[in-house]
Amino acid sequence: MLRVPALALRPDAMVPAFFAVVACGILMSLPIRWEEGRTLAQVWRETPWREVLSGGYDTPGGFLAHITDVAWMCATPIVRCVALVRDHVWAALALGLPILVIACFFGCAIARVASCEFGRAVRIPWPAAIGFAIKRLGPLSVAVFGPACVAGLVSALVMVGGSLLFRWEIMGVLGGALYFAALGVSAFAVFLFASFSLGWPMIVPAVACECSDAPGKTGGDGIDALQRVLAYVPNSPLRLFLYSGILIAQFSVLLYFAAMLADALVSFTSKSAGAFAGVTGRAVLAGETEVLGGLGKTASQFVSFWNNVPHVVVAALAFSFVFSGGTVMYLLLRRLNDGQDESEIAVPGDKPLVEAAPGLSGGSSGGEA
Repeated sequence: MLRVPALALRPDAMVPAFFAVVACGILMSLPIRWEEGRTLAQVWRETPWREVLSGGYDTPGGFLAHITDVAWMCATPIVRCVALVRDHVWAALALGLPILVIACFFGCAIARVASCEFGRAVRIPWPAAIGFAIKRLGPLSVAVFGPACVAGLVSALVMVGGSLLFRWEIMGVLGGALYFAALGVSAFAVFLFASFSLGWPMIVPAVACECSDAPGKTGGDGIDALQRVLAYVPNSPLRLFLYSGILIAQFSVLLYFAAMLADALVSFTSKSAGAFAGVTGRAVLAGETEVLGGLGKTASQFVSFWNNVPHVVVAALAFSFVFSGGTVMYLLLRRLNDGQDESEIAVPGDKPLVEAAPGLSGGSSGGEA
Protein backbone atom coordinates (compact mmCIF):
# COMPACT_ATOMS: atom_id res chain seq x y z
CA MET A 1 0.00 0.00 0.00
CA LEU A 2 2.93 2.34 0.60
CA ARG A 3 3.77 2.24 -3.13
CA VAL A 4 0.56 4.05 -4.06
CA PRO A 5 1.96 7.63 -3.87
CA ALA A 6 4.81 6.66 -6.20
CA LEU A 7 2.36 5.02 -8.61
CA ALA A 8 0.09 8.06 -8.54
CA LEU A 9 2.98 10.42 -9.26
CA ARG A 10 4.09 8.57 -12.40
CA PRO A 11 3.87 10.89 -15.44
CA ASP A 12 1.98 8.19 -17.34
CA ALA A 13 -0.69 8.30 -14.62
CA MET A 14 -0.62 12.06 -14.12
CA VAL A 15 -1.22 12.93 -17.78
CA PRO A 16 -4.60 11.12 -18.03
CA ALA A 17 -5.50 12.51 -14.60
CA PHE A 18 -4.73 16.04 -15.80
CA PHE A 19 -6.91 15.55 -18.89
CA ALA A 20 -9.73 14.23 -16.69
CA VAL A 21 -9.56 17.12 -14.21
CA VAL A 22 -9.55 19.72 -16.98
CA ALA A 23 -12.46 18.12 -18.85
CA CYS A 24 -14.53 17.62 -15.70
CA GLY A 25 -13.68 21.10 -14.46
CA ILE A 26 -14.91 22.67 -17.70
CA LEU A 27 -18.20 20.77 -17.49
CA MET A 28 -18.67 21.60 -13.81
CA SER A 29 -18.13 25.32 -14.47
CA LEU A 30 -20.83 25.60 -17.14
CA PRO A 31 -23.89 27.56 -15.97
CA ILE A 32 -27.16 25.61 -15.91
CA ARG A 33 -30.10 27.69 -17.05
CA TRP A 34 -32.78 25.72 -15.18
CA GLU A 35 -30.73 25.93 -11.97
CA GLU A 36 -30.84 29.75 -11.89
CA GLY A 37 -27.50 30.01 -13.66
CA ARG A 38 -25.62 28.04 -11.02
CA THR A 39 -22.87 25.66 -12.09
CA LEU A 40 -22.90 21.95 -11.34
CA ALA A 41 -20.09 22.53 -8.84
CA GLN A 42 -22.30 24.95 -6.90
CA VAL A 43 -25.27 22.61 -7.06
CA TRP A 44 -23.06 19.73 -5.88
CA ARG A 45 -21.80 21.69 -2.87
CA GLU A 46 -25.23 22.99 -1.89
CA THR A 47 -27.11 19.70 -2.19
CA PRO A 48 -27.77 18.12 1.25
CA TRP A 49 -26.60 14.54 1.23
CA ARG A 50 -26.16 13.16 4.73
CA GLU A 51 -29.86 12.43 5.15
CA VAL A 52 -29.90 10.18 2.04
CA LEU A 53 -29.43 7.10 4.21
CA SER A 54 -30.39 8.33 7.65
CA GLY A 55 -33.41 10.48 6.88
CA GLY A 56 -31.67 13.49 8.44
CA TYR A 57 -29.62 13.90 11.62
CA ASP A 58 -27.75 16.56 13.52
CA THR A 59 -24.04 16.70 12.81
CA PRO A 60 -22.05 15.99 15.99
CA GLY A 61 -19.45 18.46 17.14
CA GLY A 62 -15.85 18.28 18.29
CA PHE A 63 -13.71 15.23 17.69
CA LEU A 64 -16.77 13.07 16.99
CA ALA A 65 -17.48 15.21 13.94
CA HIS A 66 -14.02 14.41 12.58
CA ILE A 67 -14.55 10.69 13.14
CA THR A 68 -17.91 10.91 11.37
CA ASP A 69 -16.38 12.71 8.39
CA VAL A 70 -13.65 10.08 8.05
CA ALA A 71 -16.22 7.27 8.24
CA TRP A 72 -18.27 8.87 5.47
CA MET A 73 -15.28 9.62 3.25
CA CYS A 74 -15.36 6.39 1.25
CA ALA A 75 -19.11 6.42 0.63
CA THR A 76 -19.51 10.18 0.22
CA PRO A 77 -19.09 10.40 -3.59
CA ILE A 78 -21.78 7.76 -4.20
CA VAL A 79 -24.14 9.22 -1.60
CA ARG A 80 -23.64 12.71 -3.01
CA CYS A 81 -24.44 11.39 -6.49
CA VAL A 82 -27.68 9.90 -5.16
CA ALA A 83 -28.57 13.20 -3.51
CA LEU A 84 -27.78 15.09 -6.72
CA VAL A 85 -29.99 12.80 -8.78
CA ARG A 86 -32.75 13.01 -6.19
CA ASP A 87 -32.85 16.82 -6.02
CA HIS A 88 -31.47 17.89 -9.43
CA VAL A 89 -32.13 15.03 -11.81
CA TRP A 90 -31.86 17.04 -15.05
CA ALA A 91 -28.59 18.68 -14.04
CA ALA A 92 -27.23 15.25 -13.12
CA LEU A 93 -28.25 13.80 -16.47
CA ALA A 94 -27.07 16.75 -18.56
CA LEU A 95 -23.66 17.28 -16.97
CA GLY A 96 -23.17 14.76 -14.17
CA LEU A 97 -23.45 11.74 -16.44
CA PRO A 98 -20.79 12.97 -18.94
CA ILE A 99 -18.50 13.84 -16.02
CA LEU A 100 -18.90 10.33 -14.60
CA VAL A 101 -18.11 8.79 -18.00
CA ILE A 102 -15.00 10.97 -18.40
CA ALA A 103 -13.80 10.18 -14.88
CA CYS A 104 -14.25 6.43 -15.36
CA PHE A 105 -12.60 6.47 -18.77
CA PHE A 106 -9.44 8.24 -17.65
CA GLY A 107 -9.57 6.35 -14.35
CA CYS A 108 -9.39 3.11 -16.31
CA ALA A 109 -6.25 4.36 -18.07
CA ILE A 110 -4.66 5.23 -14.71
CA ALA A 111 -5.67 1.87 -13.26
CA ARG A 112 -4.04 0.16 -16.24
CA VAL A 113 -0.78 2.00 -15.63
CA ALA A 114 -0.87 1.17 -11.90
CA SER A 115 -1.84 -2.49 -12.35
CA CYS A 116 0.89 -3.14 -14.91
CA GLU A 117 3.60 -1.64 -12.73
CA PHE A 118 2.35 -3.04 -9.42
CA GLY A 119 1.36 -6.48 -10.72
CA ARG A 120 3.77 -7.14 -13.58
CA ALA A 121 6.59 -4.71 -12.72
CA VAL A 122 6.39 -3.02 -16.12
CA ARG A 123 5.53 0.49 -17.24
CA ILE A 124 3.32 1.39 -20.15
CA PRO A 125 3.07 4.83 -21.81
CA TRP A 126 -0.07 6.85 -21.21
CA PRO A 127 -1.21 6.77 -24.89
CA ALA A 128 -1.26 2.95 -24.70
CA ALA A 129 -3.21 3.14 -21.44
CA ILE A 130 -5.79 5.46 -23.01
CA GLY A 131 -6.07 3.12 -26.00
CA PHE A 132 -6.68 0.27 -23.55
CA ALA A 133 -9.43 2.29 -21.83
CA ILE A 134 -11.14 3.02 -25.16
CA LYS A 135 -11.47 -0.72 -25.79
CA ARG A 136 -12.94 -1.22 -22.30
CA LEU A 137 -15.81 1.29 -22.57
CA GLY A 138 -18.36 -1.54 -22.80
CA PRO A 139 -17.29 -3.39 -19.62
CA LEU A 140 -16.86 -0.04 -17.86
CA SER A 141 -20.46 0.90 -18.64
CA VAL A 142 -21.74 -2.44 -17.35
CA ALA A 143 -19.71 -2.30 -14.13
CA VAL A 144 -20.34 1.37 -13.30
CA PHE A 145 -23.97 1.75 -14.33
CA GLY A 146 -25.14 -1.81 -13.70
CA PRO A 147 -25.85 -1.40 -9.96
CA ALA A 148 -27.82 1.80 -10.59
CA CYS A 149 -29.91 0.06 -13.25
CA VAL A 150 -30.60 -2.90 -10.95
CA ALA A 151 -31.51 -0.62 -8.03
CA GLY A 152 -33.76 1.41 -10.32
CA LEU A 153 -35.48 -1.75 -11.54
CA VAL A 154 -36.06 -2.94 -7.98
CA SER A 155 -37.46 0.47 -7.03
CA ALA A 156 -39.76 0.44 -10.04
CA LEU A 157 -41.06 -3.04 -9.16
CA VAL A 158 -41.75 -2.01 -5.56
CA MET A 159 -43.50 1.17 -6.73
CA VAL A 160 -45.69 -0.73 -9.17
CA GLY A 161 -46.54 -3.32 -6.54
CA GLY A 162 -47.35 -0.62 -4.02
CA SER A 163 -49.61 1.27 -6.42
CA LEU A 164 -51.51 -1.93 -7.28
CA LEU A 165 -51.86 -3.38 -3.78
CA PHE A 166 -52.17 -0.36 -1.49
CA ARG A 167 -54.28 1.99 -3.59
CA TRP A 168 -57.49 0.28 -2.53
CA GLU A 169 -58.33 -1.06 0.93
CA ILE A 170 -59.66 -4.33 -0.42
CA MET A 171 -56.22 -5.08 -1.87
CA GLY A 172 -54.37 -3.71 1.15
CA VAL A 173 -54.69 -6.95 3.09
CA LEU A 174 -53.02 -8.87 0.28
CA GLY A 175 -50.38 -6.15 -0.01
CA GLY A 176 -49.66 -6.33 3.72
CA ALA A 177 -49.35 -10.11 3.57
CA LEU A 178 -46.93 -9.91 0.64
CA TYR A 179 -44.95 -6.98 2.02
CA PHE A 180 -42.15 -9.35 2.99
CA ALA A 181 -41.41 -9.78 -0.73
CA ALA A 182 -40.94 -6.02 -1.11
CA LEU A 183 -38.59 -6.06 1.88
CA GLY A 184 -36.65 -8.93 0.35
CA VAL A 185 -36.00 -7.32 -3.03
CA SER A 186 -35.35 -3.98 -1.34
CA ALA A 187 -32.79 -5.65 0.94
CA PHE A 188 -30.97 -6.85 -2.16
CA ALA A 189 -30.95 -3.30 -3.59
CA VAL A 190 -29.73 -1.81 -0.29
CA PHE A 191 -26.96 -4.43 -0.02
CA LEU A 192 -25.95 -3.68 -3.60
CA PHE A 193 -25.89 0.06 -2.90
CA ALA A 194 -23.93 -0.34 0.34
CA SER A 195 -21.32 -2.64 -1.22
CA PHE A 196 -20.98 -0.39 -4.25
CA SER A 197 -20.62 2.70 -2.03
CA LEU A 198 -17.82 1.13 0.00
CA GLY A 199 -16.09 -0.56 -2.93
CA TRP A 200 -16.44 2.13 -5.61
CA PRO A 201 -12.68 2.92 -5.78
CA MET A 202 -12.11 -0.68 -6.95
CA ILE A 203 -14.84 -0.87 -9.63
CA VAL A 204 -12.89 0.74 -12.47
CA PRO A 205 -9.58 -0.96 -11.50
CA ALA A 206 -11.39 -4.32 -11.54
CA VAL A 207 -12.38 -3.69 -15.16
CA ALA A 208 -8.82 -2.68 -16.01
CA CYS A 209 -7.44 -5.86 -14.44
CA GLU A 210 -10.01 -8.45 -15.51
CA CYS A 211 -11.45 -7.48 -18.91
CA SER A 212 -9.89 -9.19 -21.94
CA ASP A 213 -10.25 -8.69 -25.67
CA ALA A 214 -12.01 -12.00 -26.25
CA PRO A 215 -14.99 -11.52 -28.61
CA GLY A 216 -18.41 -11.57 -27.02
CA LYS A 217 -17.12 -11.08 -23.46
CA THR A 218 -17.73 -7.33 -23.11
CA GLY A 219 -20.75 -7.55 -20.84
CA GLY A 220 -19.56 -10.72 -19.11
CA ASP A 221 -16.21 -9.20 -18.18
CA GLY A 222 -17.89 -6.11 -16.78
CA ILE A 223 -20.25 -8.23 -14.70
CA ASP A 224 -17.39 -10.43 -13.51
CA ALA A 225 -15.36 -7.39 -12.42
CA LEU A 226 -18.38 -5.94 -10.58
CA GLN A 227 -19.20 -9.24 -8.88
CA ARG A 228 -15.66 -9.55 -7.58
CA VAL A 229 -15.74 -6.13 -5.94
CA LEU A 230 -19.22 -6.65 -4.48
CA ALA A 231 -18.03 -9.95 -3.02
CA TYR A 232 -14.77 -8.62 -1.58
CA VAL A 233 -16.51 -5.89 0.43
CA PRO A 234 -18.55 -8.21 2.75
CA ASN A 235 -15.95 -11.00 2.65
CA SER A 236 -13.03 -8.87 3.89
CA PRO A 237 -14.47 -5.83 5.70
CA LEU A 238 -11.62 -5.49 8.20
CA ARG A 239 -8.94 -5.67 5.51
CA LEU A 240 -10.97 -3.24 3.38
CA PHE A 241 -11.15 -0.69 6.19
CA LEU A 242 -7.47 -1.21 7.04
CA TYR A 243 -6.40 -0.59 3.46
CA SER A 244 -8.80 2.36 3.18
CA GLY A 245 -7.39 3.88 6.37
CA ILE A 246 -3.83 3.57 5.07
CA LEU A 247 -4.82 5.13 1.74
CA ILE A 248 -6.72 7.98 3.40
CA ALA A 249 -3.74 8.76 5.65
CA GLN A 250 -1.34 8.79 2.69
CA PHE A 251 -3.80 10.80 0.61
CA SER A 252 -4.17 13.45 3.32
CA VAL A 253 -0.43 13.87 3.83
CA LEU A 254 0.43 13.82 0.13
CA LEU A 255 -2.28 16.32 -0.83
CA TYR A 256 -1.40 18.60 2.07
CA PHE A 257 2.22 18.90 0.98
CA ALA A 258 1.30 19.07 -2.71
CA ALA A 259 -1.13 21.93 -2.07
CA MET A 260 1.45 23.67 0.09
CA LEU A 261 4.05 23.39 -2.67
CA ALA A 262 1.57 24.70 -5.25
CA ASP A 263 0.77 27.73 -3.05
CA ALA A 264 4.46 28.34 -2.44
CA LEU A 265 5.19 28.16 -6.18
CA VAL A 266 2.46 30.66 -7.03
CA SER A 267 3.47 33.01 -4.21
CA PHE A 268 7.20 32.85 -4.97
CA THR A 269 6.66 33.48 -8.68
CA SER A 270 4.24 36.35 -8.08
CA LYS A 271 6.46 38.12 -5.56
CA SER A 272 9.59 37.65 -7.66
CA ALA A 273 7.93 38.85 -10.86
CA GLY A 274 6.41 41.87 -9.11
CA ALA A 275 9.49 42.97 -7.18
CA PHE A 276 10.43 45.64 -9.76
CA ALA A 277 7.28 45.65 -11.89
CA GLY A 278 5.85 48.86 -10.49
CA VAL A 279 2.31 49.54 -9.27
CA THR A 280 0.64 48.49 -12.51
CA GLY A 281 2.66 45.30 -12.77
CA ARG A 282 1.87 44.31 -9.20
CA ALA A 283 -1.82 44.98 -9.85
CA VAL A 284 -1.66 42.69 -12.88
CA LEU A 285 -0.01 39.95 -10.84
CA ALA A 286 -2.42 40.40 -7.91
CA GLY A 287 -5.51 40.30 -10.14
CA GLU A 288 -6.67 43.79 -9.15
CA THR A 289 -8.56 44.31 -12.39
CA GLU A 290 -10.57 47.29 -11.11
CA VAL A 291 -7.51 49.56 -11.40
CA LEU A 292 -6.36 48.20 -14.78
CA GLY A 293 -7.16 49.12 -18.34
CA GLY A 294 -8.22 46.74 -21.11
CA LEU A 295 -4.74 45.36 -21.85
CA GLY A 296 -3.93 45.16 -18.16
CA LYS A 297 -7.07 43.11 -17.51
CA THR A 298 -6.12 40.75 -20.33
CA ALA A 299 -2.63 40.34 -18.90
CA SER A 300 -4.09 39.71 -15.45
CA GLN A 301 -6.38 37.02 -16.88
CA PHE A 302 -3.37 35.27 -18.42
CA VAL A 303 -1.53 35.41 -15.09
CA SER A 304 -4.58 34.05 -13.28
CA PHE A 305 -4.85 31.22 -15.81
CA TRP A 306 -1.24 30.14 -15.31
CA ASN A 307 -1.50 30.51 -11.53
CA ASN A 308 -4.33 27.98 -11.59
CA VAL A 309 -2.25 25.34 -13.39
CA PRO A 310 -0.31 24.20 -10.27
CA HIS A 311 -3.60 23.74 -8.41
CA VAL A 312 -5.00 21.75 -11.33
CA VAL A 313 -1.91 19.53 -11.09
CA VAL A 314 -2.67 18.99 -7.40
CA ALA A 315 -6.25 18.02 -8.30
CA ALA A 316 -4.84 15.66 -10.95
CA LEU A 317 -2.61 14.09 -8.31
CA ALA A 318 -5.67 13.49 -6.12
CA PHE A 319 -7.49 11.93 -9.09
CA SER A 320 -4.51 9.73 -9.94
CA PHE A 321 -4.13 8.66 -6.30
CA VAL A 322 -7.76 7.53 -6.02
CA PHE A 323 -7.53 5.17 -8.98
CA SER A 324 -3.97 4.02 -8.27
CA GLY A 325 -4.92 3.29 -4.67
CA GLY A 326 -8.10 1.53 -5.75
CA THR A 327 -6.05 -0.65 -8.11
CA VAL A 328 -3.57 -1.74 -5.45
CA MET A 329 -6.38 -2.36 -2.96
CA TYR A 330 -8.28 -4.46 -5.50
CA LEU A 331 -5.27 -6.61 -6.38
CA LEU A 332 -4.47 -7.22 -2.70
CA LEU A 333 -8.07 -8.12 -1.84
CA ARG A 334 -8.26 -10.37 -4.89
CA ARG A 335 -5.20 -12.27 -3.72
CA LEU A 336 -6.72 -12.58 -0.24
CA ASN A 337 -10.12 -13.80 -1.46
CA ASP A 338 -9.39 -15.65 -4.71
CA GLY A 339 -5.74 -16.59 -4.31
CA GLN A 340 -4.78 -14.88 -7.57
CA ASP A 341 -1.35 -13.34 -7.87
CA GLU A 342 -1.11 -9.63 -8.63
CA SER A 343 0.55 -10.44 -11.95
CA GLU A 344 -2.60 -12.15 -13.21
CA ILE A 345 -4.11 -9.24 -15.12
CA ALA A 346 -5.74 -9.23 -18.54
CA VAL A 347 -3.32 -8.64 -21.39
CA PRO A 348 -4.60 -8.20 -24.97
CA GLY A 349 -3.77 -11.36 -26.93
CA ASP A 350 -1.57 -12.55 -24.05
CA LYS A 351 1.24 -10.47 -25.50
CA PRO A 352 3.96 -9.22 -23.15
CA LEU A 353 3.87 -5.65 -22.00
CA VAL A 354 6.42 -2.94 -22.74
CA GLU A 355 9.40 -1.27 -21.13
CA ALA A 356 10.51 -3.00 -17.97
CA ALA A 357 10.59 -0.65 -15.01
CA PRO A 358 14.13 0.10 -13.80
CA GLY A 359 14.99 -1.69 -10.61
CA LEU A 360 11.96 -3.99 -10.73
CA SER A 361 12.05 -7.70 -11.36
CA GLY A 362 9.58 -9.79 -13.28
CA GLY A 363 9.06 -7.30 -16.12
CA SER A 364 9.03 -8.09 -19.80
CA SER A 365 9.48 -5.91 -22.83
CA GLY A 366 7.90 -5.48 -26.22
CA GLY A 367 4.33 -6.12 -27.26
CA GLU A 368 1.09 -4.27 -26.60
CA ALA A 369 -0.37 -2.80 -23.44
